[in-house]
Amino acid sequence: MKLWLTILLCILPVAPLLACEGFEQDMTALERAVAPRNASAGPRTASFGKEFASLDELRRWTETSTLGGGRLDEAEFEGRDFAFAYRSYTSGVKSSDAAIYVREGRNWKLVKAYPVLMGDWIVAEKQADSYLFHPEAGGKSLMVLSEADLKAF
Repeated sequence: MKLWLTILLCILPVAPLLACEGFEQDMTALERAVAPRNASAGPRTASFGKEFASLDELRRWTETSTLGGGRLDEAEFEGRDFAFAYRSYTSGVKSSDAAIYVREGRNWKLVKAYPVLMGDWIVAEKQADSYLFHPEAGGKSLMVLSEADLKAF
C-alpha cells in the first residue's frame, strides 16, 4: 500500500504539466531537448543542417544528431556528388527522416528533406532519371531527387 501511495504522490504533481496546452510531444521538441548540436552547421531548416564544410562533418552530424543515430549514403546523379542522410529518432523501433545534400565545391548543401517517418525506414531507389525516397516496406514516394532539383545549384 505504501508503494502505491508513493507512486501516486510522485505522478500526481507531474500529470497537470503533461496535460497543459504548451507541452509539445513532437520529435522536434525531443531533438531540441536531447540531441547534440552541430554549431558549424549554420541555420537549421526543419531540424536539418543547412550546410556542412566537409563530408566527414556531415557524416558526424548524421550519426549523432538524433537519439537513434543515423547513416550517410553517397551517390552520383547527373554528374554531381550527393549524400543521403538518414537519421533515426528511436532505439529499437523503426523511425527515420531523410535529407539530400549536394557537393558545392568543398561544402555540402541541403537540397531537400523529409521529416521523420515513424514505424518505418526511408530508403532511396535509383530510377532511370531520378531517385525516389519511400518507406522500406513499400508505399508511395515521399520525396524525389530529379534534374529539376539541380537547377538551383
